Amino acid sequence: MGYLAATSRKLTEPLSVLIQSRSAAGKSTLQDAIISLIPDEEYIKYTRVTDQALFYKEEDSLVHKILAIEEAEGMGGAAYSIRTIQSAKKITVAATGKDANGRMKTEEYTVNGPVCVMITTTATEIDQETASRFIFLTIDESAAMTGAIHQRQREAETLAGLIREKKQHTVTRKHHAVQRMLMPLAVVNPYAEYLNYPSHSLRPGGTTRNTSASSGRWPSCTSISGRYRPWRWTARRLNISKSRLPTLRQLTALPMWFSVNPWMNWSNRPGPCYRRSTKW
Repeated sequence: MGYLAATSRKLTEPLSVLIQSRSAAGKSTLQDAIISLIPDEEYIKYTRVTDQALFYKEEDSLVHKILAIEEAEGMGGAAYSIRTIQSAKKITVAATGKDANGRMKTEEYTVNGPVCVMITTTATEIDQETASRFIFLTIDESAAMTGAIHQRQREAETLAGLIREKKQHTVTRKHHAVQRMLMPLAVVNPYAEYLNYPSHSLRPGGTTRNTSASSGRWPSCTSISGRYRPWRWTARRLNISKSRLPTLRQLTALPMWFSVNPWMNWSNRPGPCYRRSTKW
């Protein structure tokens, strides 16, 4: 799911992900694993963002990029600007400056989106304004998972572990190549009228009045696999790809809250999107 969210940066309505767990459970490892599959020029990662920092970036420096922040606490006072660029697709600030004659004047700075935001947190309670803009991923914190992680760490020091690391570099390069080939694509869902979303609750992060976090999953998967699917130009000059029913069945089975194993070897679990991307 994190990989689909990262790929959605190319869409006009990208998904954003908040990885939530207790300290040392692997949330930062999961975040790093996701963005490692994205080319370096396609994401920006910060440890901390000060209150006004985003307002003074280059105008298009965040367009269709991933903005990764290591901890939600690192957003600080920048939380408002991050929420705004997620919703409004741009942020604007008016600041005072001086002209050539030394007179005070108003200067405007605009930074454009859309942008995919990816953050981690140990907080159990997230304010509603922030939670409503994110898909939540949680970490498997069971004793069995801890044992599996320890086993993988021990194996990393063996010959088999070194060979596996080499293979992982090859897989990463393939993902980078595929990600660089992605192009803006208008995705048509012929089954949209048959999709239903819960309407009984207004909980934070719910789908009651904003289904983009849920419905945004299938354009991401379709755009990854679109290279192997017929697309056409319409009379309005739109590059269109059509979602298939198997893709929708797989994605609608994904809940809004996820339990994720950050140490999972995805190369051994080739889902439909992954198989297509690694053909290159």
